[in-house]
Amino acid sequence: MIKRSLPYHQIIIHDNSLETTAIKIVRQNDQPITIVYAYRPPRKPITALDLNKIFRNQGYVLVAGDINAKHKSWSTQTQQNRAGTIVRNFCDSTGYTLNAPSEPTYFHGTTRNTTIDIAISKGMTVIDSTSIPELTSDHNPVLFEVSLDNYTSPALSTYSFPNWSKFQEILTNTLPGNPNITSTYDIENAINTFNTTFHNALSNCSTFKVIDKPLNAIPSFIRDKIKNKNRLRKEWQDSRYPPYKIQLNKLQKEIKKDLNNFKNSKWNKILIEASPDDDSLYKIVKSITNRKPFHIPPLVGHMVLHYSTEDKVNLFADSLESSFQENPEPYEDEFIDHVEEKVENFLNRNSRRHTAPLTSPQ
Repeated sequence: MIKRSLPYHQIIIHDNSLETTAIKIVRQNDQPITIVYAYRPPRKPITALDLNKIFRNQGYVLVAGDINAKHKSWSTQTQQNRAGTIVRNFCDSTGYTLNAPSEPTYFHGTTRNTTIDIAISKGMTVIDSTSIPELTSDHNPVLFEVSLDNYTSPALSTYSFPNWSKFQEILTNTLPGNPNITSTYDIENAINTFNTTFHNALSNCSTFKVIDKPLNAIPSFIRDKIKNKNRLRKEWQDSRYPPYKIQLNKLQKEIKKDLNNFKNSKWNKILIEASPDDDSLYKIVKSITNRKPFHIPPLVGHMVLHYSTEDKVNLFADSLESSFQENPEPYEDEFIDHVEEKVENFLNRNSRRHTAPLTSPQ
């Protein structure tokens, strides 16, 4: 479900182990945000390479979903699996943030309840994650709350470096020759085979490197509170001690308030630095109203099309000037006198009869 007023477009991510649906939200005068829903079937293996495919060459990214990964760092009462270890190591090595609700998201009658719905963010701050027990299913929906006004520049980006000789060799050995095509089904099957083979070859021949980027963090005191919140959540998960839960909820409210104050201070700074002598005010108003620019089509004047703004303005000026000129001769003096007489009589009849006398200021 996507709000209609948000400009976005769908993007395709080819991944061997994850089923993904992804969109890219376009932001005015800022980097876009990539939102990815990911699902991994329990029997499909996952690798760090598969996760890299989602994040590589992207700016701000939020990946959320059920990837059937279990790890004690976000679900203390469960038994770890290989997918959880791979995801945990991937986040630790890249610097991406892993977020999970403190309550379980999956409930099973014979085994322990566990958290398998998580979010991995790059350059974005997830300030809260909640498992919502509102459905009759054994799988709770999860709400991840993201601060839309406070971002950290992506600290790490992943780039791929293909070995084109190896790519050619893999394609030669794995791509079948001319297929026997006798129907539309054969055409679709051949296209799918080619696309799958192509992307697999590109992934297998590429090496990935993490590129450092400068980090513009939110204020340190807010970041410290977020760290304390994560620590409290871990202690609450381990002990289920009610006072920890109270402290956790209180700290989450403080973080939200601090982030709002930080946003307001940045906005006030922008307003103070705005000047009527340049286009800063225009940019502020344009960013708020978000109106599309209105373009006047070419205008016809004196049998010529006018395209530039200056020519259009001059054309309007000439038209208004000619509209307020006296009518050219010949004209009738008697008709003019008749009109003036009618106007004078009208003004006399409708003038105020009891007008207060003017007084001298002295």
